[in-house]
Amino acid sequence: MPVASNVRRRTDTLCTIREIGKLMNWHTYETSPIDMGWENLKTVQETITDLVERMKGSDRKNDIDPSDLNSFLRSWEGAKNAAAEKGWEGDFRHEPCVFWVPAETEFSYGFVFKQDSNGTTYVVSPVEMAWLAGDFAHRPGKSI
Repeated sequence: MPVASNVRRRTDTLCTIREIGKLMNWHTYETSPIDMGWENLKTVQETITDLVERMKGSDRKNDIDPSDLNSFLRSWEGAKNAAAEKGWEGDFRHEPCVFWVPAETEFSYGFVFKQDSNGTTYVVSPVEMAWLAGDFAHRPGKSI
C-alpha cells in the first residue's frame, strides 16, 4: 500500500506490524528532547502490570482478555522496531511511557520514550501527529 509523500519525511515513518487479525499502523516521530510532563504518563511496565491485574479472575465483564496483554506486548516490540528504523539506538534515559488518543469507538495507545545518549524523544503513535513532523521536529539544541 503506498504511503503518502508527507509521511516519508525524516520526522515521520509509517511502520506496519501484524496484530490479532488486523494491521497496526505506527507513525514514528523523532523530536528534540521533551523534558517536562513525563510524570503525567504511565510507564510501559505500569501499563503491563495494570493489564495483568485486570486479567486476574476476569470473567470478561471488563472486556479484558489475555490476548490484550499479548497484543500490547507485540505492539510495544513493534513500536521499538519502528523507532529503531528512525535512528533510536536502543537506550532509554528513563522508563518508556504509554499515551492514549481517541479513536472512533475506543482509545488507542502509543508509546513515547527518550533516548539516553542525546535526549532525542521518539513518539510512536497509532495516529498521524502532523505537528510533530513540522516545527517541533528534531533540531539540535532545541528543547521542548
